Amino acid sequence: MEILSLGEKIKLHRKRLNMTLKDLAGDRITAAQISHIERDKSYPSQDLLKYFAKRLDVTVDYLVETREAQLKRHCEAILLEAETLVYKENYEKAIAKISSMVELTEKYEVLAIDAKAKYLLGTIYLKSKENVKAARYLEESMRLYTRVGDYEGVILSYLQLGTAYYNKNYFHSALDKFNQAEVVIHKRKMVDKELEFKTYYHISLCYVNLGKGNEAIDYALKAKEIQKQIENSYEYGETLSLLASGHMENGDVEMAMKCLEKALEMYKQSNEKKELALIEDNLGHIYMKTEKYDQALAHLDKAYHLKKEIQDDSLADTILAYANYYIHKKDYDQAHLLISEALEIGEERDEERYKVNALKSKAKIYKEMAENHKAIEIIEEIIELLRKTEMPKELAKSYLELAELFALIGEDHKSVACYQKGVDILKKVFVISF
Repeated sequence: MEILSLGEKIKLHRKRLNMTLKDLAGDRITAAQISHIERDKSYPSQDLLKYFAKRLDVTVDYLVETREAQLKRHCEAILLEAETLVYKENYEKAIAKISSMVELTEKYEVLAIDAKAKYLLGTIYLKSKENVKAARYLEESMRLYTRVGDYEGVILSYLQLGTAYYNKNYFHSALDKFNQAEVVIHKRKMVDKELEFKTYYHISLCYVNLGKGNEAIDYALKAKEIQKQIENSYEYGETLSLLASGHMENGDVEMAMKCLEKALEMYKQSNEKKELALIEDNLGHIYMKTEKYDQALAHLDKAYHLKKEIQDDSLADTILAYANYYIHKKDYDQAHLLISEALEIGEERDEERYKVNALKSKAKIYKEMAENHKAIEIIEEIIELLRKTEMPKELAKSYLELAELFALIGEDHKSVACYQKGVDILKKVFVISF
């Protein structure tokens, strides 16, 4: 789209109608005066605008619409189309649409629209897991929103920027961005409770991952108080989930379970299957840790079927937790079936992590059955996969596990060699030192 000035519009439509300057001028104005207007050297009176509109077959509103208004109208249409594409997960087309818009917003220096465009690009890259690009655009949107005094936009940018760092496991950097959002909320006395809730929620989440249970609980409680005001069962469930994580960090398993059970009620009310699956999964893991295996099975079974129904990305993790239940019960046939299903998912997605975790469960079965040669074959396969990844600690652990197995079958030379490889890797990543 070309953004036109008043003079450019008059010239465009005059030429479209094959009119000369004299033709348009008639007996109302001189050709020289029209030339000045077309070059934006002078501005016509209201009467003259009406005359031009009638002769050129356009409206006065069209002629006087500013460049910023034209750009806003055009961009709103692009944003609506882009948001529809994002909903359909067609990120590539959405990015192309908004990128073309950014060229215009930068050219005409329309900061408010430019800020919104950069923010939307950042959120799209975040959804497509391109966190570095997401961070770059969100930093730009945050600066632009600050310049135009749009503090809601500033907070949203900080929250999304924090999420980009969080996705990369940079929890300290993420916490810094979420804290910045909190500062703006208090400094500007923002009244948007949903933004306040999201800020406290994300701060609590960071503290959970940093192993700071007390701080996680403090901010989860703040989020809970805000949530009572906005009365949203889904987000209240999110807050309770965070409280559970904080209690788990502090070793209070009983309180964590109470929070998760309550969160489960909230998610059922809001019918959020993804969150229901997550809670069922967490409860299954907690009951496994506390050796309440029958309860664990009930929750893992629900998580498995929910995740399978919605094709959740973490289905393989639940399948393996499910398999570990059967390994504990020594039902190795059922465990093998589940492990094979997890391996299929790993193959389909070409994700080494799923393959490695599935093979680890398989090796565990053979070790429990004292079939050490088979266990060795599996762990050697794991090592080959780990060599292609950036997981040195896991690779080292696999070498040390292989060393133990070689020792069990009397192959001491191989055991020592594997042990040395494991130790060397741990030294390189500064896990151990001498």
